[in-house]
Amino acid sequence: MVFFARALQGNSFFLGRLLLATIILMVPCIISGQPQVFSDTKSYYVLGQAVGEKLGIAPVQSEAVSLRGKGGGAAAEAREVRLAYTVSASRSPYYSLYLYSGSRIGSAWLLVALQSLLTSALIWIVVDLFEVWLFYELTVALLAFTTSAAIFIFFIMPDFASPLGILAFALLVLKWNMLSWARIALLSVTLLIACVFHTSNLLLVCTLMAMTAVYS
Repeated sequence: MVFFARALQGNSFFLGRLLLATIILMVPCIISGQPQVFSDTKSYYVLGQAVGEKLGIAPVQSEAVSLRGKGGGAAAEAREVRLAYTVSASRSPYYSLYLYSGSRIGSAWLLVALQSLLTSALIWIVVDLFEVWLFYELTVALLAFTTSAAIFIFFIMPDFASPLGILAFALLVLKWNMLSWARIALLSVTLLIACVFHTSNLLLVCTLMAMTAVYS
């Protein structure tokens, strides 16, 4: 939280606004009753558990975990294991470990809160750079209830990081000279998260870098 305070250049009052914005972005998820999970979410969880086992931070499972949560004998379990390894080859171990660890420490709600907090922090940087602080909560509310921003936030999938990565890249390129070192660090970490959470984002960032180099 101290890092966020420095990055956002705010005092306790602004941290209160940040937490309020975080809650506003979570309202659609609260209304829906629970975070949204998909079939891929289970694949990420299984991979995260495997990564945790390798790192020694997760208990070793004595038996295979079914991706579909259904029994079917040894043959079905063997197929599930092969499928898990096949699916895992296209999944990010970094997001998987984040998903598994967050779910174990708290629940899927903790992941939604973290994703909402990061989104709120980047929105604050934007409104601060454009000196429209009075409209911060209104901006967040408009994004929460008139766009898909809040929907992506309560998806338990790495897709939430893609727009944040694009925004972080744009701010680093266009507003570099107006950013403090703490904000540069926060935006750089956000960009890194986007790149390692989903491999397609790495290609996207490389494309943005190439376009920046060509048109700058």
